[in-house]
Parts: sequence; structure tokens; C-alpha cells
Amino acid sequence: MEPIKITVLSDAERQAKMNQIADAVQCELLAALLKQIEKHETNYQEREPLVYNALGIAKKLNYPSGIRFDSTDNPPWPVVCITLPDGVGEVSWHCPPYTEPFTGYDTAKKYKRCQEYVKRVGVEKAAVANDFMQCEDSSDWPHF
Repeated sequence: MEPIKITVLSDAERQAKMNQIADAVQCELLAALLKQIEKHETNYQEREPLVYNALGIAKKLNYPSGIRFDSTDNPPWPVVCITLPDGVGEVSWHCPPYTEPFTGYDTAKKYKRCQEYVKRVGVEKAAVANDFMQCEDSSDWPHF
């Protein structure tokens, strides 16, 4: 039997490996979301949050992506665009515009509202979610 070889990674090498793993997981998640988006093509209520989640993951992966507006619609509708890598090409989806009127707030008031929401949800729940998002390997994940 061959002896087991153990490689000790530097902090930088370890971080690079963790980033590779995270990117691979994000790619798999994006692929799964794209399948679900196609499955719900005509169910806009189901499709819209999937599209915005896919946009967030594409941004994390540094894929060219964002929102443009289709000026042929009145009012113009947001179009979520993602350019998939390796020559696959761009994909896009129309999403309904947000129609609620602007309530007039500045950045400070915006974050005060965010803080109020966090407070109402509960600091403990927010801490669990934050811990989950910050952990570096699955052994650190909270068990529910």
C-alpha cells in the first residue's frame, strides 16, 4: 500500500483552493437555476426570483451581467442579462418593473430601515445566517 502523502498548503494556496471550490459550487448553482428558470418560463411569479438569484451568482462569478431596460415596452421593462462564459453567449429575461412609488429617502434612512428589519427579524436569526455565509468549510456550517 502506498503511503499517504500530505501536502501542507500556505494560507494563500489554501485560500486559492477555497476560491476554486466556491466558484465551482457557484457554477453548479447557476446551472441548476438556469434549469429552473427554463422550467418556469411561463410562470413569471416563480421565474422572477430565480432570474434575480441567477444574476447575483453571475455577478459573484464575474460574468458580464446586469440589467438593461427594453425601451420598446411602455413603461420600459427591466431585462436581466447574463453572458455565459466560454462562448456560450448572452441570455436574458424580461422581469416586471417595480411599480410602487418612491417614498423619498436618503442613504441614511435606507440603512435605518434595513437595521429595523434586522431587529424585527431577530438578531439571533440574522447571526445564524451571517455565520452560515461566513464559514469556510462545511464542518463549520450550522446544523438545523
